Parts: sequence; C-alpha cells; structure tokens
Amino acid sequence: MDNCSINSSVNVNNDMEVDPLYCSIRAYEEACDFLNYTDIETDNSEFFSNNVISQQISVLESWTFAVKTAQSALDALRLAIKEMEYVDVDPLIASMIRAAFGYFSMHIQ
Repeated sequence: MDNCSINSSVNVNNDMEVDPLYCSIRAYEEACDFLNYTDIETDNSEFFSNNVISQQISVLESWTFAVKTAQSALDALRLAIKEMEYVDVDPLIASMIRAAFGYFSMHIQ
C-alpha cells in the first residue's frame, strides 16, 4: 500500500516518518500519469488547462530536484564524517562538516 498521494495533507512512509523525497517523486509520477491519460485539449475547466498543469509539474520537478540534491549532500556529509574516523582532519574543518551534517539532517529527515 502506498502511503503517499497528491491529495494527502501528510505524506508518510511505512515507518510513519515524513519522507519528502519519496513523496515528491510519487507526486511527480502521478502528475505525469494524469497528463498521459487526460485529454487536456477537450476539458474546459481552468484547473486542467495545459498551462496550469505544466506549472504544477514544473514546481514538483523543482522540489524533487531540490530534495534529491539535499539528500545527496547529506549522504556526502555522512561519508565525510565516516572518513574522518580514519584521517587526521583539522578540527575546524571537522566541526564545520559535523555542523553542516546536523543542519541538513534536521531539515531533510
């Protein structure tokens, strides 16, 4: 069962935690599926106009890209912290990496 949907006000994964990357990708996929199966040209409603839907998808694409980029940064910082266990790193750099990891992990997960 998929706990993410475009219409849900709170998107959660199976662990009942917010998973913005998964939910953004699902929302984008659902929007694309909707476009593929909807005859936008014959629908008179403004909500379904090509311009409005393409703007919605553009926002979803931007959000998905931002979350993926932030998740990649978090993964890179996690790797850097792990590598610091084996390499002698300047304390200032180490504290900056840990601070960045703390910031990203607080805002992404």
